[in-house]
Amino acid sequence: MQRLPAVVLALLVTVPTAPGQARRANPALALGTLTITADVVDDVATTELRQVVRNSSSRAQEADWVLPLPQGAIADGFSLWIDGVETPGEVLDADRARQVYQSIVRRRRDPGLLEYLGTGLLRARVFPIPPKGSAEVRVRYRHVLPETDGLMRWRFPLRAPQVDALRPEKVAALIRIASSQPIRNVFSPLPGVDFVRDGDRTVKASFELRRGEVADRDLELFYARSDAEFGLNALSYRREGEPGYFLLMIAPKDEWRDDEVRRKSIQMVLDTSGSMLGDKIDQARDALRFFVRSLRDDDRFNVVPFSTEAQPFFDEPVAPTPEHLEQALARIADVEAKGGTNLADGLTTALGATIPDGYVGFTMLLSDGAPTVGVRDPKELLALAQGANKGASRVFALGVGDDVNAPLIDQLAAQSGGTRFYVRPTESVEVAASDLLQKLSHPVLTDVKVAIEGVAVREVTPRRLPDLFKGSRVTLVGRYTGSGPAVVRLRGALRDGTVEHDYAVELPACETTHDFLPTLWAERRVAILLDEIRLHGRDPELLAEIQRLGKKHGIVTPFTAHLVVEETQRLAGGPVTGQPTRWRRTPTGPSTPGPSGPSTPGPRGGGTMPAPVGPATRSRQRLDNLGQQRTGAQAVADSRGIATGSDDFFLGGSRRAKRPPAPTVRHRAGRTFYFANGVWTDQRYDKAMAPRIRRIEAFSGAYFALLKAHPGLAPLLAVGDRVRVVWEDVVIETTPAGA
Repeated sequence: MQRLPAVVLALLVTVPTAPGQARRANPALALGTLTITADVVDDVATTELRQVVRNSSSRAQEADWVLPLPQGAIADGFSLWIDGVETPGEVLDADRARQVYQSIVRRRRDPGLLEYLGTGLLRARVFPIPPKGSAEVRVRYRHVLPETDGLMRWRFPLRAPQVDALRPEKVAALIRIASSQPIRNVFSPLPGVDFVRDGDRTVKASFELRRGEVADRDLELFYARSDAEFGLNALSYRREGEPGYFLLMIAPKDEWRDDEVRRKSIQMVLDTSGSMLGDKIDQARDALRFFVRSLRDDDRFNVVPFSTEAQPFFDEPVAPTPEHLEQALARIADVEAKGGTNLADGLTTALGATIPDGYVGFTMLLSDGAPTVGVRDPKELLALAQGANKGASRVFALGVGDDVNAPLIDQLAAQSGGTRFYVRPTESVEVAASDLLQKLSHPVLTDVKVAIEGVAVREVTPRRLPDLFKGSRVTLVGRYTGSGPAVVRLRGALRDGTVEHDYAVELPACETTHDFLPTLWAERRVAILLDEIRLHGRDPELLAEIQRLGKKHGIVTPFTAHLVVEETQRLAGGPVTGQPTRWRRTPTGPSTPGPSGPSTPGPRGGGTMPAPVGPATRSRQRLDNLGQQRTGAQAVADSRGIATGSDDFFLGGSRRAKRPPAPTVRHRAGRTFYFANGVWTDQRYDKAMAPRIRRIEAFSGAYFALLKAHPGLAPLLAVGDRVRVVWEDVVIETTPAGA
């Protein structure tokens, strides 16, 4: 299968170096912000890169831009400017580029470009960079995006500006996608990418890395084009002889008429107990006004304030007629905070309401505290709410502050097919409630079910799919055995009946392009297991599975950071904790020569093994205490840190969350590497394999001959200059030059 495109940017500075020494970046030069701007119009991408290079010395300096080309791309429109003056560049084909790549890697003693062997190359000289001055370099190129599995892919390796010792102060990217066909399933596997839609045919994506942040994988964008009401796309990853991983993405069209979306009966259940006094009740009133004014003509609605008892505005949900809206707005003005918290009465009043035929029910609960009046036992309250919910209304629970019973809030949402949200004390109740109401305003497909036929699948998450709203997307991840064509059957309820769509997909026996899928699946699987422990208590089997997945895939979360330390110790031959439920103190000094105390590896792979203190200790303690606290800041933080109910189904609480990976873990080509005893070590390695280790000098002639004979090794050896990787029936370990 043809490799997908890669666009790499590296600033390589020409500085004389003594024989045998690793070439270092010119200390006189520094990089400002790297700005990436891409315009994709009907699958043709024009990408522009801007970089300021500063020179602190008293003489002019020079540098080389090296820009690997996307696989199979033609550099149509390649231009380079230095301070506004167009400068000629050189376009190298794959064969000539390979020699340049090898020369740079050998001279630099830096393997970061190895994974681009076999691609073309753009190269240009940057000169002069004036004394005590700077030069702005601007590079522009154009190429046609390739299509795979029905998805277009644009890619920029964020590691590329860091392969040299020079690092940009900041990386900022803006990608604009415009298509003559409707765009579906816009997706990035990298957390922190923000998407904004403008109709059915235009999408903007933005991303930033601040100073000191490091991305462990490339910036990739996928999108599909489809005229269908519901677009479905699949990505897969599978190494030969192993079970595979798949990702399904389902997205509705963006443009829906009011008479196409589902009619809804929506109720706002508002806690008005005394604890809401002050800014919270003022913001809640504003949220209620937004709710009332955002209703569609064919909606049904009610407002159910509750404190010591429930006091609904209407006996049953009513149509938003001018008269009813006027009555509701008048009563909102009179809402005040006083009394206790009778959550059971508020919920059963709302959930017991009749939902008209053809309507879907939504109940939005906003509360800042645990029950203090009426039914207080969480299990009894959950059963009471479930029994009252004859109309299968989805509960979207919005917990305010740190005094809520987080597991109760979460289970109220989960058992009804809704989602949980939290507003911390420093956040706005009005903004959070308004955002949620905006999301719920246009339901397009409910009671969503997906079946996969033709290929055996397992461990699919989530088990229960959320409803589809305008602008939303549902994603499923799972594993599969067997291979070949499969049919994905999508079922759900539309406004005027049920719908069923069949989609043909291919789950291959071998596909190694989308190497982010194993980690993505493992993260979601761990999130499910953590939620089970948090909500239902500790279970040794669940803890053992979290430990296995955390170590195998190098999953770094507030609950699993200690597993990275344990696996690093195993690979380094040090002590390993034997039980997944207890923290054992281990030595805090380094395992390689150097000063005592904890440390982290340098940018080029040097340094010592980190010590199991600090975040790792807190991680173990947090897992030990998971589920023991039902209220308080920690209980709320634990719930927010495990997102399992929507497209934000991602450890860390949101796909928008910026979670810099631990510097001791790297993922390449579907494998996990740990930095142990100064060596980036394949997680598959075991000390029993020591007799099978074959050492080879990094950047030697034999090193590059090995890469030529086994191209699949290139992305694995690109992890660092000292790497130990399991390959076929041997273990290959690269050693420093001259060692």
